[in-house]
Amino acid sequence: MKVVPMRILAVDDDPIVLDLLEVALTGASLDDLTRATSAEEALDLIDETEESFECILLDINMPGIDGIELCRRVREYPEYETVPIIMITRLDHRSYLEKAIRMGASDYVVKPFDGTEVVTRIELAALRRARDADQIPAQGPIPLTDPVSRADRECAEFIELPAALSFETMKSSITFIPEETLLKFSAIKIANFDALRGSLSRDELSQAIMRVGRSVATRLKGTDFMMAYAGAGTIVAVVRGLHQTSASALGSSLQAALLETVPAEAVIPEIVVATAGPSNTVHRQDRMTRIRYAIYCADEAARETWSFGKQIRATVAAAEELETERTH
Repeated sequence: MKVVPMRILAVDDDPIVLDLLEVALTGASLDDLTRATSAEEALDLIDETEESFECILLDINMPGIDGIELCRRVREYPEYETVPIIMITRLDHRSYLEKAIRMGASDYVVKPFDGTEVVTRIELAALRRARDADQIPAQGPIPLTDPVSRADRECAEFIELPAALSFETMKSSITFIPEETLLKFSAIKIANFDALRGSLSRDELSQAIMRVGRSVATRLKGTDFMMAYAGAGTIVAVVRGLHQTSASALGSSLQAALLETVPAEAVIPEIVVATAGPSNTVHRQDRMTRIRYAIYCADEAARETWSFGKQIRATVAAAEELETERTH
């Protein structure tokens, strides 16, 4: 995707970092850059500018108002609710990323950064925003948005769950895990998602997804994991270490948990799980391929499960109708 020209605000208390950003962005024809060396200056610029900035780069660790608090304040402006905000952080400050995501950050870049990576993050953020606004159709095997995720900014409630990230942040995070680490990639799919979407209100559908998310977090509690909502009723989980669970066992336990927690009058999500791994031989650049493969397998399993389930339900309904006719 070619980056279209956009108005960018870069905020960092280090002038050298701002110089490096300017060089990188100018080289990619993103030369409409405004610089600020503090959060206070950035807020003044946002208040004074007639045209809203279309992308914001924020340093996390700044004196006074830090980047996370600045991110929260920027999101309070109606015109900045969906503007990409990319955090810039040092490796020893990555522990703050989860909080930054909760405050509305779209993605992050680690210092020292490569100029190409910064431009790529801006490309991804611009593409994601365009998809959310329905300006272009979602492409590829993983739909990043659906009616629910657009309504609540890609199911931001998942951020409140342990180890939950935005899908884009998960894609970034797994590249920092050492290559010798044992990883297992799982895709948890709501097999009857299309049926639920057709019969439930937006809020009810969001609640159904949230129940599945809470069940996943509970089931994986005690393990070193991260998870994200990938859209279309699919949750992706990445588990590190030797404590691994088979796809069938995870699916069965999740379904059992949902049967216990879903209100009696609610439609129960039907769960299928597909996994890739565990493996400690997958190169960093191939990890997303494993995730995509798990999602593909979950989609295929969901189609088979839902089709088979419809046949069973139709048979049961026909038998009940026949029994009713006989009794009358």
